Amino acid sequence: MTTAGFGAPGTPTKNDQPRGHQANGSPVEPGPAAPHALILDVMLPGMDGFEVLKRIRQKSAVPVLMLTALDDRESLLSGLRAGADDFISKPFDSTELRARLRTITRLNRFRQLYEDRGQLEAAVNHAPYGIVIARLDGEIVQRNLAFSRLLRPGENARGNFFDYLPAATVENVRAALAAGTPLPPFE
Repeated sequence: MTTAGFGAPGTPTKNDQPRGHQANGSPVEPGPAAPHALILDVMLPGMDGFEVLKRIRQKSAVPVLMLTALDDRESLLSGLRAGADDFISKPFDSTELRARLRTITRLNRFRQLYEDRGQLEAAVNHAPYGIVIARLDGEIVQRNLAFSRLLRPGENARGNFFDYLPAATVENVRAALAAGTPLPPFE
């Protein structure tokens, strides 16, 4: 798997210590050094993979693929209930394993983007000062209540941010955007 791009520097191999039963007391912590995905066996000495997965899920949403010799429906369902993102029985096809790992890591990236977007929207909506998020063409994607309070009483909200700016400022901003230069200060 390392040669397929799924191994990480310092990742133990089958001959290295610690082994699964020794490492399972240290759940995966989110952060820059966290793995992109885990492959977890069910049959581990000391504690089964379902319990290890439950402990991992208490602290991390890292994608987990369970790879095991168990091939019965109840084991598959137990793995999914414990929080596995996918489940493959041995013997397995390495091409299929790589494809499934790519899929669960891609889905995890989408989940992270969705969560990040929700956090950004919440921060914008609850900010005490006016914030507008607009596309490069000026179309307003999001504005918060504080921005709406800045409008004159009775003034309708506009759909394009450039409609709030003087014509000369709009020209300067559009020229800077077209040239890829920093935006001029607003006055």
